[in-house]
Amino acid sequence: MTNFLVRFIFTSTLILSSNLGNNVWSQNLDSLKREWQLAGNDVQKKLTISGQISDIYFNVQLDSLEKYSNIQIQLAEKLKDSENLILGYSALGSIYFRKGKISDALYYYNKAKEIAEKTNNSERLFAISVNLASLNIVQGKNFEALRNYFIARSNLYKIRELKTKQNSLKLKSYEGQLNLNIGIAYFNMNDYKNASRFYSEAMTIAMQLKDTSTIAKAYTNLAEIELLEQNYNVAEDFLYRGKRLKEAIKDSISLKVNYLLIGQLYLELGRFDKALENFKVVEALLKNYPDISIEKVYYINLGTYYLRQNRVNKAIVLLNKSKQLNVEEYSLKNEIEINQLLSEANFLVKNYEKANLYREIYEGIRDSIYNSETSLEIARLEMFYNAQYDRLRDSLNVEEQNNQKIREIRFQEVKNFYLILWLVFLAIAFGAIVYVLGIVRKRNKELKKSIKEKEALMKEVHHRVKNNFQIISSLMNIQANKLKSDKLLSPMQNMQNRILAMSLVHEKLYISDFSEAVQVNEYFKDLAESIKKSLLSKKSAIDVNIEGDDFLISLEKAIPLGLIVNELITNSIKYGAKEGVEVSVQMHIRKEKNQVFLTLKDNGKGFPEDFDPESYTESIGLELVNVLIEQLDGTIEFKNNNGAQIDIKFSL
Repeated sequence: MTNFLVRFIFTSTLILSSNLGNNVWSQNLDSLKREWQLAGNDVQKKLTISGQISDIYFNVQLDSLEKYSNIQIQLAEKLKDSENLILGYSALGSIYFRKGKISDALYYYNKAKEIAEKTNNSERLFAISVNLASLNIVQGKNFEALRNYFIARSNLYKIRELKTKQNSLKLKSYEGQLNLNIGIAYFNMNDYKNASRFYSEAMTIAMQLKDTSTIAKAYTNLAEIELLEQNYNVAEDFLYRGKRLKEAIKDSISLKVNYLLIGQLYLELGRFDKALENFKVVEALLKNYPDISIEKVYYINLGTYYLRQNRVNKAIVLLNKSKQLNVEEYSLKNEIEINQLLSEANFLVKNYEKANLYREIYEGIRDSIYNSETSLEIARLEMFYNAQYDRLRDSLNVEEQNNQKIREIRFQEVKNFYLILWLVFLAIAFGAIVYVLGIVRKRNKELKKSIKEKEALMKEVHHRVKNNFQIISSLMNIQANKLKSDKLLSPMQNMQNRILAMSLVHEKLYISDFSEAVQVNEYFKDLAESIKKSLLSKKSAIDVNIEGDDFLISLEKAIPLGLIVNELITNSIKYGAKEGVEVSVQMHIRKEKNQVFLTLKDNGKGFPEDFDPESYTESIGLELVNVLIEQLDGTIEFKNNNGAQIDIKFSL
């Protein structure tokens, strides 16, 4: 299961106009520009007009908006007009936010915030803090976002005390949307308890105001938490409630989230047909309303669906698409889940090298998160105490009008109390960090010890398998010494060579640094030398030359390939040579990407003209070769080229 990068509700235009509720859109732009010219040296009038022109340009031309916002800032600085300075800097922050220049947007919003704090302008502080939090969400800095949301909330309460009943409903609506955003930030930090609390508060306010859009989003967000906690019946109920409300208000853009979560729910319940049905709806909605974060999670879930259906190759393609999208819009949780699924998929198709690589990636990320849990807990507690402190400070500010001296005493007492509490907390946190680091070091030491034990055990297994093969070979040798007929002795000798080929693989694994793969050149040279020794009594001069690329080959490929090479070299030495001529066998092996090409050639008589390896049943060896080639999923070709030549091709 994965969480979305849920879009924030407030836009960067929140409370940016010169007066709350004042509509300047009907002003004629040309008329305002003429008034600007007629204003002459009247700086105050020019400042007012530049603000009105900026409002008109806000949703039309960013470049023109930037020009008049800079003019507004210059004129406001001359008149020391803090209100217009805040509006000008906020407008520039909004421009750069919409252009995707996050660092520039942060700079101008912070400039506006600094002036608003100096002038105690709660209305502007509320809007700026919301916009800063929106930037923090985009950056993935959820703790910073929470801090700014709580600042916005504190200032919203101050605004509500000063506003009329007519505007209080609008401010109450802002509070509901703000609570929803706070819940989203908590959700992104995996604090589902607080996320659920703020979602529920947002829904309560939205129901009082009959705000269908916020109610629908709250249902969807609550459903996602229930889904993570495996409360499937509750999650299903919330999801369909949210879906019905969004359909009623024709919110097709937000509907993607509901269909995706419903698909995830049915995937968890094993109802694959229903899951695929909902995923197809998401696919159709994405064509009309593209969203990279939804598309990424769509590919993750569709990949999971095909993985559960054992259509592994299809799943790998979709998961790789989600991995590419995660590069564009990075999420640590998505990265862990994608790599975990890719590891599982590659293991199923026996691509163990890739499976291990993906496993190492997601385990590394997961361990990093584990090591930083203490720091995250410190950040959460710091945020909690800061929020409590802000509430207490607000209540003291109200009593300041009645008794300034009492307020100062209480405020100082509270500061001292929290200072002591914070020092105690830091001491506890430091001890916790030292304790956690000790556990991590101990765990790493145990893991290294376990790996060494497993490596030693694997070597011992290969050693014992090799010894067992040698015992079988010795028993067959004793039996062969009692046979007097060459006709009976030859099959026995062939069988000994086949056992030798398998035994040699385990011997190489035992003495090498690799527990699951052997070096091909070294293996085939030792195998050829052993075959020469076993046939030396019958052929006075034998030359076997091995050349080509040297690379690692897995145990499951090395054994059948060794048996094939054993049969072919034995046949070349025993049957291919001409009388009185030195037997010469040349073997060349090369690797291109994931393909292996092996050519074996001798200087013998070659194959008969009517030779058909598939119908040739006189030799058990050739039948064995054909069976082993099928096991390798490879191909083999027999031809004459100044002797016999065999070409083999297979994939690693």
